[in-house]
Amino acid sequence: MFGFKNLIFWLKNSVFELKNTNSDKKTTNSEKKNTNSEYSPSQDDLVLSHIRLPQRQKNNKTYNKNTLSFVLICYLHYLCLSTKIRQIMNIKKLNINIQDAKDVPAVFDEANIAFNAIGIINWENYNYKPDVQFRIAHTDNAILIHYRVTEKSVRAKYGEDGGAVYKDSCVEFFSVPGGDCIYYNIECNCIGTILMEAGCDRHGREVAPLEVTQQIKRWSSLGNEPFEERTGECSWELALIIPYSVFFKHHIQTLDNQLVKANFYKCGDELETPHYVTWNPIKTEQPDYHRPEFFGETYFE
Repeated sequence: MFGFKNLIFWLKNSVFELKNTNSDKKTTNSEKKNTNSEYSPSQDDLVLSHIRLPQRQKNNKTYNKNTLSFVLICYLHYLCLSTKIRQIMNIKKLNINIQDAKDVPAVFDEANIAFNAIGIINWENYNYKPDVQFRIAHTDNAILIHYRVTEKSVRAKYGEDGGAVYKDSCVEFFSVPGGDCIYYNIECNCIGTILMEAGCDRHGREVAPLEVTQQIKRWSSLGNEPFEERTGECSWELALIIPYSVFFKHHIQTLDNQLVKANFYKCGDELETPHYVTWNPIKTEQPDYHRPEFFGETYFE
């Protein structure tokens, strides 16, 4: 497979050769003919998405700006077709002090914060895709998220923080705010019940104590009382104010100008129609949200 180091080496040679193009134009037609007859592609030829480009020919440096541009375009195309495709999202900073999660949607409307879709189906055995959107911003001391969902049925069996909310109608935010291996999962069902954990992988994760999760302010259009599954199309909204202090394995003071890997999910393990949709794609055989190598990139202004 053509690697990044090989690309840099090839481009350095190409740029050097561009500088010598004028002198190479003195090559006679007969010399060019002989050179072409001697050339045969080697195994080191550059291959990108089944497109073969010739390496440097003997006695004839023929690269030009068009060739260089072509190779860059091909390489970008190759990266996009790789298994780990990353979404990139800019997160706007709001200079406000918001205390009530119910106010988040109106604040976002006023600030023109756009919605993003959680709509990627990664596993063919779970092909139901509810209509799920979210928008996100941050302040001096918190992350603000607003979800908007329409789905076939809705359930909120778990009413106390720390429960298995992923079995209900659930939205999830996974992130790596500390820049190390530790990622946090903040999972919230449709009435605002939260499960939060931290760790470097899915095994042995540390559950956030109640004094941590209670710091997360939440509002749901469905209220906060548990209920069994209601079939038939249902729309609901959820807003969260997540203070930096809840990232209990770190001491996050600010996320200004930080690049944070993250992913956003919607699931419902025990619903009539189980589903697992994501913001950034996940390339695994079975549903698995605990895969930080497939997180997208978010930039906090």
